[in-house]
Amino acid sequence: MGINTDNSEFNCATHTMVRLKIQNVGSVKNGFDANEGFINFTGVTLFTGSQGSGKSTIAKVFSTVSWIEKALVRGDFTESHLTSLNRFKEELDYQGIRDYLSDNSVIQL
Repeated sequence: MGINTDNSEFNCATHTMVRLKIQNVGSVKNGFDANEGFINFTGVTLFTGSQGSGKSTIAKVFSTVSWIEKALVRGDFTESHLTSLNRFKEELDYQGIRDYLSDNSVIQL
């Protein structure tokens, strides 16, 4: 799977950069090879790869953690609410990827 994070148009005043590390989630096994395993999401991030290589999984995990971050900032719920009773898995279930997690899955910002 190829990842292109073109930041030639990146403006720090109007965009934030998010780093995301994903391993052993669905078809994403070892994660990104460079940058200590982190993918840098900037103004435009393009995923290319064959079917089943993990492009959609990465996009769904990114979407979910971005939504959770915004909900925490807005005060929709607390961090302790999210971490109790595996509620993080419930949020992933919205994207249909709850079962992609295993005991050795890594999702790190």
